Amino acid sequence: MSTSESNGIQIVTDSTSDIDPNAAADLGIHVVPLYVHFGEDSYKDSIDISADEFYEKLVGGTISPKTSQPTPEDFADIYRDLAAKGPVLSMHVSNLLSGTMNSATLARDIVLKEMPDAQITVVDTFLASLGLANAVIETKKFCDGGASLEEAIDFAKSISARTRIIVSVDTLEYLVRGGRIGKAKGLVGGLMKIKPILHLVDGEIHPYEQVRTTKKARNRVISIVTEQKDNIVGAAVAATTELNLANEIADTLKTELGLQEVPIFRIGPVVGTHGGPGALGVAFVLDA
Repeated sequence: MSTSESNGIQIVTDSTSDIDPNAAADLGIHVVPLYVHFGEDSYKDSIDISADEFYEKLVGGTISPKTSQPTPEDFADIYRDLAAKGPVLSMHVSNLLSGTMNSATLARDIVLKEMPDAQITVVDTFLASLGLANAVIETKKFCDGGASLEEAIDFAKSISARTRIIVSVDTLEYLVRGGRIGKAKGLVGGLMKIKPILHLVDGEIHPYEQVRTTKKARNRVISIVTEQKDNIVGAAVAATTELNLANEIADTLKTELGLQEVPIFRIGPVVGTHGGPGALGVAFVLDA
């Protein structure tokens, strides 16, 4: 029996968390995949297509990928199985970035009609990718400590609200293509001239700053985080293609923030569809 199931609370998330499937299995976290589509070909995120395979197709192919959320039945299948074992806490990507929350909520309602005594709680974290991953993993650890369902729900909402995400992208092109540009749409006029730094505000993408070079953008991402080091209790790094750089930044943040660990996540196909090659993100958690 996995540790996450030892206290009865089952943790579910979606693949926009970018938690590696093998790592999720080891942690006892259940990940429902989104879908990425190249023309007529559809793939389950990070299951039917790896990150390496995806970025090769993205850069070298002629078809722009599209993404779609899991169906309600995708979630219902998981909820039915898990709800028979104990309470389910399902944490998901911001509803402003994906329809995943809607599918999860519909699935919860379907299963509760079939299993009235089931306990299924769906939480919109208003996060994505590494921020969602970190919140989910820390909530799982909290549950392992013997938390009640109510305590776990409160913790999940608290850590989500205290998480900030800063992202550097080489180009806004992929966010524009995928319709995820959010409040950063005002930057599109200078698409080819700037290296935008973005952040997530209340679950939606907003512009943070504009710089002229990729190197300046990445250095600025680090300084944005370290400027708040007195209030930071955790951090994580993620990248689409620049994994060596992600490692370097994680090492820098460990030193600058005095953290024992800064996890590194690989941004998978669905989130990578919108971030594009060269995208890099840092998430950090503020003290309560």
